[in-house]
Amino acid sequence: MATLDERAISAQSDREELDSLLRAYTPFVATRVIASVGRPDDEAMQLGLLAFCEAVQAYRSDKGSCLSFARLVITRRMADYRRKEGRRDVLLDDIAPEKRDYLIDAASMRSHDAAREQDDRREEIRRLDAALKQHDISFALLAESSPRQERSRDTCRRAISEAVANPILAESIRQGRVPLKELAKRCGCTVKNLEKHRRYLVAAITIHSGDYPLLSQYVPLQR
Repeated sequence: MATLDERAISAQSDREELDSLLRAYTPFVATRVIASVGRPDDEAMQLGLLAFCEAVQAYRSDKGSCLSFARLVITRRMADYRRKEGRRDVLLDDIAPEKRDYLIDAASMRSHDAAREQDDRREEIRRLDAALKQHDISFALLAESSPRQERSRDTCRRAISEAVANPILAESIRQGRVPLKELAKRCGCTVKNLEKHRRYLVAAITIHSGDYPLLSQYVPLQR
């Protein structure tokens, strides 16, 4: 069976192996994070996992044990985090054993939940990309079409909300046919105001009327 040092070298060019190491060593990362911040802080856990990945990617056999190297990198990142947050040092030994195990388990669970959510979000992005390509819309073009000013964002929110509330209208737009006149009339704006955001409207309405629960959080409807 390969050692951690060997697996780390392999993980530098193998994403699946890196993911496997992250899952296996999340409790180790949680231990180091809690030793620094004293509780399963979500942001600190994410930084700790990133530091573990950083250590794996930078590891060389002349650096000694990969686990020791990872501990050093995580400790440094946590020190940076404490300085930013104004935290004091908290030693893991200061925490009662029964609470320590609970905190480590809680941090590991949060980390795994975050990893699963990240995978789900990546899958939603992949499906959305495929859906938009049918209408010759790339993410680059989508960025260009996104509203910049607050007034334009409000107009788009009203248009998206009107379309989502009307299944026939939403289906038409998902198919790439955007009835701008009807939509403008419904949300009380001009066709010109909607025209330059056509691609954004198609994407936003596709998200809200489809199976994209995570991405929909980033596309607000009318307040």
